[in-house]
Amino acid sequence: MPERDERHITGTADDMRAEQAASRAVDEAIIDPASMLPAYVQLAILLRAMIVTRRLPVGTMLPSEPELTSRYQVSRDTVRRAIQVVRELGLAETRRGVGHFVRRTPEIRRVVLAPGSRVFVRMPRPDEQDEYLALLVYVITEPGKLPVTYDTSRTLLVAPD
Repeated sequence: MPERDERHITGTADDMRAEQAASRAVDEAIIDPASMLPAYVQLAILLRAMIVTRRLPVGTMLPSEPELTSRYQVSRDTVRRAIQVVRELGLAETRRGVGHFVRRTPEIRRVVLAPGSRVFVRMPRPDEQDEYLALLVYVITEPGKLPVTYDTSRTLLVAPD
């Protein structure tokens, strides 16, 4: 069985392609009113993804409340709650009278899945949450073997080419 390829998203061609694919997914994302997740959580996940994929690098201003309201067709209160979540994660800070700015980019590793792997995702229990907005991902590479567990706050899983 091939070893998993684990690297930080920094600069290899494969890393950059994975980051670009994740960035395209963010571009196409919408807020789903039928989702089990509240709209503000969905928006916070999208903002976090923009930061993780470095579409919003450290020091960059987050899109304004009116921009987010218009782009995602949500209320201003939804936008404010989403930004508050991103601030609570330590990813953004507010400069009163100026706007909200990216404070840090979390370190993310890219993991290339072995061919034929099965992937299962679930919400973490409160005692398992390392960072808010993360999902637990279980990857089974061979039947009968224990799954490898990842959390989406620190890992970008990539299907093999």
